[in-house]
Amino acid sequence: MNMTEILRANENEIRLLRIQGMRMKNLAQKYNVSYSIMTHFLTTHNIILKESNIDLDIINEIVERYNNGERYDYIAKDFHFDKEKVRFILEKYGNGVKEKSDAFRIYNIDKHFFDDINTDVKAYILGLLYTDGCRNKRENHYQITLKLQDRDVDILYKIKKAMNFERPLKFIDLSLQPRDFNQRNQYSLIIDNKQIASSLEKWGIIPNKTKTLKFPDFLSEDLISHFIRGCWDGDGTISHNLKEQKASFIGTYDMCVKIKEHIENKLNVHFTIRKIESLSMDNLYTISIHGRIQLKKFLDYLYEDSNIHFDRKYSYYRYMCYGEELNNSLLE
Repeated sequence: MNMTEILRANENEIRLLRIQGMRMKNLAQKYNVSYSIMTHFLTTHNIILKESNIDLDIINEIVERYNNGERYDYIAKDFHFDKEKVRFILEKYGNGVKEKSDAFRIYNIDKHFFDDINTDVKAYILGLLYTDGCRNKRENHYQITLKLQDRDVDILYKIKKAMNFERPLKFIDLSLQPRDFNQRNQYSLIIDNKQIASSLEKWGIIPNKTKTLKFPDFLSEDLISHFIRGCWDGDGTISHNLKEQKASFIGTYDMCVKIKEHIENKLNVHFTIRKIESLSMDNLYTISIHGRIQLKKFLDYLYEDSNIHFDRKYSYYRYMCYGEELNNSLLE
């Protein structure tokens, strides 16, 4: 009997062992076949392939990279996985393996959009990317990802429209992931374009940027408020408690100090700044502004002539500073 015949003869036993939790590696050793042959056998016979030791972040990265146009066999090599294992992950957690005609589709986009930061919308998006954007750290990969909560998805559609970008947003259902049961579902905007990645790198969007970002001194004076609003929408908070009116922002030392200096000189208000005492958040600081009068000056400055912002935070602003009714549909 050849190897395939041996496996077929023992299919019921293999299925039972797999259901009981035996790993594919051990199954392959038991029946003296290679890992890839065992994986292929399990796949073709619809025997569960779930591996309990696959980290959720790895699953998400595999799905994102594949949806971004990478071949699943190349992804398998990066993670030292069998190709069938990656196929299984894509079938279970993604949208399956694409037909060849769709696998390498190129979506239209204004690839020169970030060559210059010369409009309020570009400055705002840059601020949002400073805080919530992520650049792929692998060499010769140009993926830029921006993930936001589902209640703020409208911003991603506005960004797509501004950039003439056709690619659909990716929905991330965190309700299906037990360890993230307290988190909101998300939408992800994924851009994979060498020209855009190169332009954004010039403006500071680099891999592992979180602890190294510097305030963009290259921006013209009339664009700084829009940039700061983008940062605040990404990593800032605006309290909607009328008894304690405040706003705060988390960033690198350079970002916090420069924002503090700019706003204080511009508006004659006062920010407090302190270091976040955490080993996992080294070189991160928080700046805060308190009090109804100071906060109103700051928020008026942020939202003056604003064409793009989180509607949710804008509703907080109008409620706190002008007594308008909160838009509860945005706060759910």
